[in-house]
Amino acid sequence: MVWGARRAREGKKGRGNKGKYSKRPLSQRKRGVIKSSKGVDIRLECSICKKQTIWEIKGRYKKVELSTAIK
Repeated sequence: MVWGARRAREGKKGRGNKGKYSKRPLSQRKRGVIKSSKGVDIRLECSICKKQTIWEIKGRYKKVELSTAIK
């Protein structure tokens, strides 16, 4: 068996990342990552002076709901 074939066979057995032999095709790697969720900013505006403040929510979420708690 030629050297390259032996190396490929060794790289495919076992567990874990095997570098060259476990990567996605170049066209998929060059395309970039399409993220399924976005970071969230909540913009609050003062009703009197119209000044805005931004609250940043840590993490990435697919869905964010705003609700008011009535006590």
